[in-house]
Amino acid sequence: MSEGPRFEFERQRRFTDLGTRILSRFLMRRPRSLRLENVEHDRNFQRRDIDLIWHRAIRGHEQTTLEIKCDAHVGVDGALARSDPYPYYALRTDNFAVETVSNDGSGMPGWVFASEAEMLLYYFVAIPRTVAEIEELSRIGEDYLLANLGIVGDRLYVLDLPELRDWFTLVQHNYHEVAAQNEGYRTLSRLVPCQDVVDAIKHCRVFDDVYQMVINPPAGSEPAGGF
Repeated sequence: MSEGPRFEFERQRRFTDLGTRILSRFLMRRPRSLRLENVEHDRNFQRRDIDLIWHRAIRGHEQTTLEIKCDAHVGVDGALARSDPYPYYALRTDNFAVETVSNDGSGMPGWVFASEAEMLLYYFVAIPRTVAEIEELSRIGEDYLLANLGIVGDRLYVLDLPELRDWFTLVQHNYHEVAAQNEGYRTLSRLVPCQDVVDAIKHCRVFDDVYQMVINPPAGSEPAGGF
């Protein structure tokens, strides 16, 4: 097992918040989307590791529970990735970090085992902006913030989470384990090549350049269906 960098909860929370804003707009452009409920701060859903509820006009009215994971390991600029002022930018690895143990002190399971969501949105997005730049953009407003993040080459994997869990349970020990240090405990994950997941999971969709779809939507066209 490898020791990873120190985990900073607040930094990851802010990063995930940015990713969730982008993905929320992407989801609302999907066919038959009605509305999204953000339940990240609802304790009942926190206990179930559910972030969003997606309402769609399918068979009348269908609700799908979503878990969102954001990962910065999709960048290509080495200098930027090594620069401390850019915490949301990391070099591309083509691996999922599948969390198996959230807290090794208490034994709390990671999201792959604990989440009751029906669908996992695993979003690779590297943001070439400093924290100070993001804060300044945020003061102007969300539309301005998102339009000026400068993201290039993001990728979204949409996965059936129960199907992923069933497969991963059988093969997890084939993959390298890493640990992220927190205050008084560690979080454990397995690094799983993205292609292994795509090959194994039947209900899997991959979307490139989601950010561009959000900030520069094609005029007069609807996104392709399928999920």
